[in-house]
Amino acid sequence: MTDVHVRDATAADLDAIAAVASATGQVEEWSGSDPAYVRHLLAYGRVMVAECDGTVTGFGATRRIGDGPAAATMLCDLFVDPGAHGRGTGRALLAAL
Repeated sequence: MTDVHVRDATAADLDAIAAVASATGQVEEWSGSDPAYVRHLLAYGRVMVAECDGTVTGFGATRRIGDGPAAATMLCDLFVDPGAHGRGTGRALLAAL
């Protein structure tokens, strides 16, 4: 089993995130394949990527809604390249987010 490394995403990850989104069929506006959408989440939420052997194989994003004790965190995205399914990538991303 390959080790999965999860880290905060940066603007340098936009192409890799788009590749994962495209591999999962998410090619419309306001998906991971849309750089404007991912930039929005980078600015106003949290975006993380998962890597296996130095290659981005998944990404996830959250956004905090509200303030104080009534605030909630919304899961916006969680996608794993189909070629990396079964390696714990999604579980690692969700745990980190």
